[in-house]
Amino acid sequence: TTAAIAILFFLHGAKLSREAVIEGLMHWKLHTLVFALTFALFPILGLLAKPILLPMLGQELYWGFLFMCFLPSTVQSSIAFTSVAQGNIAGAICSASFSNIIGMFITPMLVAFFILGQSQHGFDPTASILQITLLLLVPFILGQLLRPWIFPKMQQMPKIVKIFDQGSI
Repeated sequence: TTAAIAILFFLHGAKLSREAVIEGLMHWKLHTLVFALTFALFPILGLLAKPILLPMLGQELYWGFLFMCFLPSTVQSSIAFTSVAQGNIAGAICSASFSNIIGMFITPMLVAFFILGQSQHGFDPTASILQITLLLLVPFILGQLLRPWIFPKMQQMPKIVKIFDQGSI
């Protein structure tokens, strides 16, 4: 799984032009919407569903459901689904990566407050930030740097690239 994610980011780094990456970074409306849905709407919906779900699921399964409402989507699925829909892949990479980095801080606070019932936690995000950087950012940058050599090869094998892109989910 780790290798598939790294290769996916490398391929998207090689596929996207620098202009598309810069445009993706500057798409603040998209990032604001993703952030609001991920860290406001979905947690609120999870909390509002408690009267319905708690009797059906029990406390522990409801907490699992609520935990899922607190998590950002995976960057891999965001990119793959956006690619299938022929959407803004650069925007999806930037927005999903940003939301996952922010999620490393916000998700533990939401869990501590709403599930554990306490507002303080001992979460050290250093290892997670390093892991995300090595897994997502480094392969993407490497793909960008090697784009002049890799992209022409990708254009010669579009079916293989598409199968890997969509199959990585």
